Amino acid sequence: MKTKYRLWGLLAMCMAAAFVTSGVAAGTAAAVPNSICMKVVAGEPSSWVKESVSTSACEGSEVSTGKWVLTVEGTGKTIEPGVLCIETKETKEAAYEDAECTKKSTTKAKYAKVADCGLGTAIKGQGSSLQKLAQEVWITNSKCLVTYESTGSGAGRKAWGIEEPANKPKTSGDAFIASDEPLNTKQISELDKATEAPNSGKEETIVIPVAQAAVAVIVNPPEKCEISEISNANLTKVWEAETVEWSNIATGTGCTGKIKRVVRKDVSGTTYVFKTYLNETSKEAKTCGGTGKTWKEYAKTENNLKWPECNGNGVTVAGNSGGAGEVEEVVNTTGAIGYANLADARKQYVAGKKYHWIKIRNESEAKSEEPGTSSTEPSEVTAEANCAGTHYTNLPVYGADDNWSEVNGAHPKGNKHYPICTLTYDIALSDYSHAGFEKAAEVGMSAMEYLEYVTSKNGGQLALAKHDYREVEEAVGSLAHEEAHLVNLKEL
Repeated sequence: MKTKYRLWGLLAMCMAAAFVTSGVAAGTAAAVPNSICMKVVAGEPSSWVKESVSTSACEGSEVSTGKWVLTVEGTGKTIEPGVLCIETKETKEAAYEDAECTKKSTTKAKYAKVADCGLGTAIKGQGSSLQKLAQEVWITNSKCLVTYESTGSGAGRKAWGIEEPANKPKTSGDAFIASDEPLNTKQISELDKATEAPNSGKEETIVIPVAQAAVAVIVNPPEKCEISEISNANLTKVWEAETVEWSNIATGTGCTGKIKRVVRKDVSGTTYVFKTYLNETSKEAKTCGGTGKTWKEYAKTENNLKWPECNGNGVTVAGNSGGAGEVEEVVNTTGAIGYANLADARKQYVAGKKYHWIKIRNESEAKSEEPGTSSTEPSEVTAEANCAGTHYTNLPVYGADDNWSEVNGAHPKGNKHYPICTLTYDIALSDYSHAGFEKAAEVGMSAMEYLEYVTSKNGGQLALAKHDYREVEEAVGSLAHEEAHLVNLKEL
């Protein structure tokens, strides 16, 4: 059972009783949104105070003049990235606005934090290529000092020693890793042991669902073959190597050619998601009469790169790693079929080319579904992942465990939305001090700030709109934001 509590000094408004302002300033005690516009009286100085990293107190007064300004842009002497403490009148309402300076709110307070990021230090994360474009959106919008390397879910887990328990996170220096395959109870337990204080028995691992994504089925059919949709059952037969001819799934006079299954070069969370979906349609991979393995077994890390083969009909391995490598291989291979996150799939789409993604027709439903919500899919216009109706069951109990491994968004039966939707996860620690990180306190603070922004409904989740992802559903989102509160939280 997790018994972790936030040190309230980090959340409370900064207070400084001995300071008096001569202008009108604005601030908010809320941590969200990350970027806030504050108002000062033009031509009159307004006091602001930097927050001390070491004491979480407001120290070092400065003054500025101006109108509405963005607090985290880093432009000008007094407006810097990080946490600023702005003094407001206790007896008067002070105005502040959102990042676009469009939605005005008011507050009555003393010193108030007006930006999230900046208490800690620059950090980096790595992992899921499915999250690559989402991470770019979050980093840009949050202005947090974060860099992200898209190495693939398997590489991210390996960097933290999850595949090799003898290693510790210090081997990579990553403050968080990202994976589309959630950790199972064994992996969580081993990571806990690798990062905890000796003999403490603490639960250190924090697994946080951060976005929904749709895995698109991408195709580059032969010249005389046309395909716009496929059923779950027929798609599964293709990947079981039972259906091997384009004429069996496409239309067109003279349509011929072998279907070339393109797969990821690296151990991939997207592969895990896709195979988990296939498992919902066909429990056993039935190629050539059966393999003895279920699709779920093929999804596991040790089998992630393996695929059913039938009568010598193997797979084509992408030349480059990551989702982009998978899409690139399909684009350049006539007769190819593959799978990729919608955001990666759209990057390569050009109208009029054979390469495109296809609809999937769910069982008992007359309507086929696109992976994206643009009115003209497939298109070059970014939209949202078509996952609005996806419902996730078997959610873990907050404070009890972080096991999301039984949570599944693939629903090909009785479904009225796109059937290959998934959650993707960021993994962090409740205490960085025993995991071998240099400047553990600062790293932990930065990880906490960033992941709280990512999971915030009005912050990182809102920022995903129109970027080919989707915010997590409400029940998942509530858990996710609570889990983010546990990052860098030392057990009392």
